[in-house]
Amino acid sequence: MEISHASHAPANTTESHTGPRHLTAHPGGRPSGREPRSARTDPPTPETGDGVTASQCPEEPLIGLRVLSVWLGVSESTVRKWAARGPGTGLLPTMIRVNGQLRFRPEDVRSYLREKELR
Repeated sequence: MEISHASHAPANTTESHTGPRHLTAHPGGRPSGREPRSARTDPPTPETGDGVTASQCPEEPLIGLRVLSVWLGVSESTVRKWAARGPGTGLLPTMIRVNGQLRFRPEDVRSYLREKELR
C-alpha cells in the first residue's frame, strides 16, 4: 500500500515554517512568492489594541515629498531639487530621513510657512 504525501493546501499557496504563502502571478507566468495586498496586515495602531499607546504615536503622521509639494504649491521635482541642496538653505522645513526617505513634520511645515509670510 502506498501512502500519499499530497499537500492539503490550495494550489495557489505554499506552506512554510511561517505559515501559508500566497503565490501571485508574475508577468512571466512565474509566481512572485509575495502575499497579495489583501492578505497583508496593517501596522499596529492604538485602535487595533496591539499594545501601542496613543502617547507613543505622533499626533500627526510625517508627510513625504509629494504632500509637501502640494502644501507649497510647487512640483515634486522642485521639492527634490531643494532637498538636494541640503538642510540649512531655508528652502524647506526641517527634514527627517527615515529609511532613506525624506519626511517632514506637519507642525514644522506650518511653522516654516508662518516664517515665510509677508507682513
